[in-house]
Amino acid sequence: LYVPSTYNDKRRWPLVVVTHGTWPYDTAELQMREWASFAENRGLIVAAPRLVATKGDFPPSPEKQIALQQQDEQTLLGVVAALKRKYSIIEEQVFMTGWSAAAYSILYTGLRNPDVFRALAIRQGTFDPKFLDIPKDRFDRWQAIKVIYGQADFLRDQTVDSIKWLRDNGMYVDQEEITGTHRRIDPSLPWRYFKQVADERMWLRMRCAVVSEENPLKMRF
Repeated sequence: LYVPSTYNDKRRWPLVVVTHGTWPYDTAELQMREWASFAENRGLIVAAPRLVATKGDFPPSPEKQIALQQQDEQTLLGVVAALKRKYSIIEEQVFMTGWSAAAYSILYTGLRNPDVFRALAIRQGTFDPKFLDIPKDRFDRWQAIKVIYGQADFLRDQTVDSIKWLRDNGMYVDQEEITGTHRRIDPSLPWRYFKQVADERMWLRMRCAVVSEENPLKMRF
């Protein structure tokens, strides 16, 4: 956890949850080293929990991976809830981002909980649709998502597949292709997107359903 030295509870603060990729190439500690000085300068609270499902090399079977992602979901939601109790956090400015295999838990937890995470940013992420057994009614097409990937990234095809999968499920995705290979990306890129979302887009969550099969035109919003 990093809380800026200027923190006081007289104002509300954005919260960025950063998820790590495959150990030992990425860890919660490495993510925090990237974000701490940035958070101090920009006035952000940052949390980097240790996760169990973010393993890109030799991932387990879908059943085992989904079970691990469910464990990470409880960890991530618990961290957010605990920080909201302890600190003055802007309800509509809770974001999640991460690098590489972090995409597994970002997509699973983020898409299942759009009422918690205003926007998601995936940086050069791994992807496998078999790991995403998300019910259709959990998708919220108003949730903001950005996917950033390198032109020569060896995961580029997976990342492009994730964009197509999200769009096929009715989600709107902002994408950005940058130069370079599979590498760490400066925190300013996802934060710039989060700030734009917070400043320019309404936090709109709308669902509708048919009231009865006998009257398919009558809807409940």
